[in-house]
Amino acid sequence: MPLTCFCKTCQREVPARETCPSCGEKLNPSAAHTSWEETRLPVLDWICWNGILRIALPVFFVTAALILLIETVTGGLAAAETLLTGGFGSLSLACLAVLFVCTAAVLLLRGRETMTCWADGKGLHTAVSLETPTKLRLITRGLPTGLLKKAREDAPLRVSESHISWREIRRIQLWPQKGLILVYAPRFWQRLAIPCPASEWSEALRLIRERLGKRKDVLLPEAIRPSEKKKGHIHLLPRGKKHAGAKARNSRKPAKASSARKKTSQKGASKSIGARKPSSVSMEEIIAMNEEEARRQEMDSESQNRRR
Repeated sequence: MPLTCFCKTCQREVPARETCPSCGEKLNPSAAHTSWEETRLPVLDWICWNGILRIALPVFFVTAALILLIETVTGGLAAAETLLTGGFGSLSLACLAVLFVCTAAVLLLRGRETMTCWADGKGLHTAVSLETPTKLRLITRGLPTGLLKKAREDAPLRVSESHISWREIRRIQLWPQKGLILVYAPRFWQRLAIPCPASEWSEALRLIRERLGKRKDVLLPEAIRPSEKKKGHIHLLPRGKKHAGAKARNSRKPAKASSARKKTSQKGASKSIGARKPSSVSMEEIIAMNEEEARRQEMDSESQNRRR
C-alpha cells in the first residue's frame, strides 16, 4: 500500500513527492496517505447493485403493503381478497421485474468507472472518477451535465466522493471472496463498501486494526481483533490442593516434627516402663515372710483343734 498524495490539478492520486510528476503542482508531504484504485463496470459490480436496490426494494414492498392495508380498511377483508385474486400479485411481480431491468439498464449506461480508496488520519474515503465522461453517464448517476465544463482531457472527472471518520465507524465486516471491506455506521447501516485487491488486503487490515482494534464500541471480525498478549501464566488449582513444589518444600518440616514426636514418645515410654519394674527385695526378708506365714498357719490349726 504505497504512500500517495492527491493532486488537485490532475484530480488523481500520485506518488508522494514534493511536486506532482504529471503537472508539476506542489504537493503537501504531510497529507500523504495510503491509497489504491480499482476499475470496474457498474452493471457487473455487486456494490453498485446494492447501492440502488437496498433503497428501491424497501420502497417497493412498503408501497405494496400500504395499498393492501388501505384496501382492507376501506372495503374490509373481502375487498383485500378480491384485490389479491384480481391480479394484484401478478402486477406486483411484473413491477418488480421492471425494477430489476431498469436498474440493470441504468448501471449499464454508466459505463466503466475508476474507484479510488484511501485511508489517512481522519478516516476512510472513496471517490469515483470517469475517464471519458458524457452527458448520458452523468444523467444516469443523477448529476448535472454542467460538470462537463470542469472535465479535462488529460485527467479523469471525479463525480462522487464518500467519507467516514474513524470515530463514526461502529462495525467492520469482511468479504474476502469478493475482496470487500464493508463499513457500517451505525451497526445496521452500510456506509461504505471498499474494494480491496488481494495484494493490499493484509496491509489494509493492519491499518484498520491499528485504528479500531482497541475500541470496545466497534464490532470487529476475528481477523482484525488484536491478539491478547499473555503477561504471565498463572496456574490455578482447586481449593485444598497445593502445587507439587510446595508439597516438597512443606514435606520437610513435618518430617522434623515427626522425628521430635517420636523421640518424646520414646522417652515417655521408657519412663513408664521403668516405673512398672518391681523394686529389688533381699532374701532375708523373703525368709522372714515365709516363717511368719508358717506360724500363722500353725496358730490357726491349734485354734481349730481346741474348738473340737
